[in-house]
Formats: sequence, structure tokens, C-alpha cells
Amino acid sequence: MVCFLAAIVCVCLPPAILAGEANYRDYIVGDRAAGMGGAATALATAVESCYYNPAGLALTENNTISLSASVYGLSNYRVRDGWAPGRDIDIDSFLVIPTAFGSVWKVSEDWGLAFSAFVPHMERINDLDVYTERFGPARREEFNNINKDDQTIRLGPSVAYRVSGEVSFGLSIFGVYRTFSSFEQMVWNLEAPDADLFYFAGLSNQIKYNDFSLLPVLGAHYRPGSNWSFGLSAQPPSFNLGGSGELFYTYQETEGVRFAMYVKDARTRNTIPARVAGGVAWSEPGRYALAFDLIYNFYASGNRLKGKTQDGDTAIYPFKNRPVVDFSLGGEYYLAENYPLRAGFFTSLSSAPTPTGIETASYPAKIDKYGLTASIGRETANTSFNLGLNYSWGTGHHLGFREGEGIVRVSARESFVYVFAGSSYFF
Repeated sequence: MVCFLAAIVCVCLPPAILAGEANYRDYIVGDRAAGMGGAATALATAVESCYYNPAGLALTENNTISLSASVYGLSNYRVRDGWAPGRDIDIDSFLVIPTAFGSVWKVSEDWGLAFSAFVPHMERINDLDVYTERFGPARREEFNNINKDDQTIRLGPSVAYRVSGEVSFGLSIFGVYRTFSSFEQMVWNLEAPDADLFYFAGLSNQIKYNDFSLLPVLGAHYRPGSNWSFGLSAQPPSFNLGGSGELFYTYQETEGVRFAMYVKDARTRNTIPARVAGGVAWSEPGRYALAFDLIYNFYASGNRLKGKTQDGDTAIYPFKNRPVVDFSLGGEYYLAENYPLRAGFFTSLSSAPTPTGIETASYPAKIDKYGLTASIGRETANTSFNLGLNYSWGTGHHLGFREGEGIVRVSARESFVYVFAGSSYFF
């Protein structure tokens, strides 16, 4: 017997706990790319090229160490009537995210090597809402608690080779490690002392897992002249190498535990979808640049968790990512000779299926997001420093819970404000 976990667990699963997983670019990683809205497929030649287009490594002119590239951010997630009619879910989170680190070695005129690490996704949620209603001497209380920590890191080597003065190719091989833990609880409590009545009901759900996979990224770069450049990168679906997880779910009433399910040593398979990106840029090095990227993310589906319950039933926790097309547009202008000013616009559309009913209850909120970036920097012969701002916002829908009604569709919105700082050393 296969137990569809969404049907019995996600009936009470608050939408906030799944926010953000379906959007691939909540914030832009890298240094120069972070200021240009992620339009880097045709322009990147430093450490960030390992992520966007490894072929750019062959064009780097110096050995480079990116000492830091951090994001300090405030995120807000709100679901209208998320807990119940008139009871919104409203969560603010402060994040400190190390988004990129690495080093590039110019081995020869045509070869470039690098080792890099990126954090393309991090989410932390901690919220407690308490509601109290009085009906004469009777009192009704509701407690809603959410805790979540979700982080992904990519790290590994990259290599690039310049075939000619115009064409180069590259390859990055990332090990991708994801850790996820969440705890949710909803408790209803009714006391009526005059009637000697007490009623209690509680739902809780705890999930924890880690997952390791391999993700190659192929890149090509073409520069037909001194101003125009074109880039293309492609990644297949990630290759799962292993992982394990566990889940505990319980429902209690005044009389005691009515239902409990425990899954131990579950298998994980959190596939990163295939992706193709193309970019075009026109630039005058050291003066100005304009770049555009178009990204296609492919379909993917599977199970975050799959394992046996204590009764021997098979429990699954499914996911599904629809195809998504995103784009980035960025510009760069140098004030004097050493102060680059950058700005960009990007999309981060949701790959989540449209929320309809119980069959989509395990999927993230469907929120299409849009973002703006801006940065200013200072460059010398051996150093580079950039400071900037990344703001993204979006609205959409997910599924909320209504006592007596069950699953219903509700409005949701999300926004992010990040300040990023990055520095590099050239030698």
C-alpha cells in the first residue's frame, strides 16, 4: 500500500513552510553578476563564470581569489487568511548568506582552472502565532508554530580551454549538498469552566533530510570581435548520489494520540532540473557593457522522501517542477576609470504547479517574482570591491487550511531585500 503523504500530512501543512522552493533565483550569486541582474552568461570571466558559464574561465587575464561575497537580507512572506479567515501568515526573516567563494588559476594562455563554492538557495523561517477568543466564560485558543532551515551549497572544480582567439569551452562539476529540516504544529484548545468542558486537538509534522548529488555544467563562449560576445551553458538533471531522511507525524485529541506515523531511513532524491542558458553582450572593457540572458529550466518530478512507515506502508513526499523561462538584463558603466556602476532586472518565475486541491498540497507556493539589482564598486590593479542591493517581489497563490472546510486556495506574496558585498584579489 502506497501512502500519499500529501493527503494525510499536507492537509495541515501551512504554505509558508514550502515557500521559495519553486523559484530558482531568489537572489543573484556572484560579484559582477549580482549587480547586473544575473546577466553573466556572455560576460563572466572570473569565479562567477564557474556558475554561469565555465567557458569564460579561459578568458580571464589574472589569477584570482574571491575572498568573500556575502548577502545580508530581509525576507517577508505573507499568506492572506493562511491560518483561518482573518488570520494571515506574516513572517519576517533575517539572513546572512555566503553566496560565493573561489579561486581561478590562469594555467596558460589558453587554459583556465578554478575551484568554487556557491550557495544558490537558503531559507530560514521561525514563527509563532497565538489567537485567543472568549465566549463568556469559555475560551478558545489556537497555536501555530513553524520552524524551517533549508540550505543548498554547490562546490567543485572547473576547467576551460580556448580553442582559438574567438571560441572557448568549459566544464564545471559541482557536488550539491542540501540539508532540510522543518517542524510545524497546529493546536486548538477549548475551555469552558462553567460547563466543565475541555477540548484539545493538535497536529504536528517534522521532516529532516540531507541529500547529495552531482551536477555538471557545460559552457561555450564566442567573441567575434572586441565588443560583441555570446555565451551558452547547459546542465543536465542532477545525478543523485545518496541521502537519507526521516519524518514524524501525529494527530492528538483530548483522549490521546489518534494517529501517528514515523518514517525512518527514508531515501531522498531532490533532482535539480536540467537548464539551458544563452547570453549576448556588447561591451567596451573598462567603460560600459550591456548584457541579456535567457534561461530555460526543464520539467522535473520525483519524491523528496520515500520510505517505509512503522506499519510497513510506503510513504512518499512528492515534488514537481514545471518548465520555466527566466531572463536577465543588465548594464554597466564606469565612473572615471575605477568605479563601475551596475544595474539589472531579472525574473524568478515559479515552477510550482497551479494549486488546486489536495493533490497539489505538497508543492510550494506558486509566486512569480521579479527583481532589481544595483551596485557600485572600486577596482585597482590588484583588487576589486563591490557593494550593492538586490530587491525582488512577487504575488501568487497557495493552499491554506480552513477548519471545517479543509484545503482552500489563498493569496500569497513574498519579497526580499538583500545588501551584498564582494571582494576579489588579482595576482
